[in-house]
Amino acid sequence: MYGGRYATTYFCHSNGGRTYSSEEVWGGKRNYLVARKDEWTTEKKNGHGVGMSQVGAIAAAKQGIKFRDILSFYYPKTTL
Repeated sequence: MYGGRYATTYFCHSNGGRTYSSEEVWGGKRNYLVARKDEWTTEKKNGHGVGMSQVGAIAAAKQGIKFRDILSFYYPKTTL
C-alpha cells in the first residue's frame, strides 16, 4: 500500500544493478518506484528495470534477507 491505496508493484527480470524510476522509463512519477543502486542484482539488465528485480530478490533471499526487507528495498515508502 502507498498512501492508503494499492501500490502498482512493477518488476523485471534484471535491472543490471540499478533500479530505474517510473518517471525515467514511462514519464509518470510514483514516489515508491525510484532509482537506486541494487547490489543484489549483478546480472545484465533484462527488462525495463522499474521496481523489483527478480534476479536481485532471489539473490537477497539466498543471503537470508527477509521478504519484507526485500520488498521495502524495491518499493520504498510502501507497507504490506
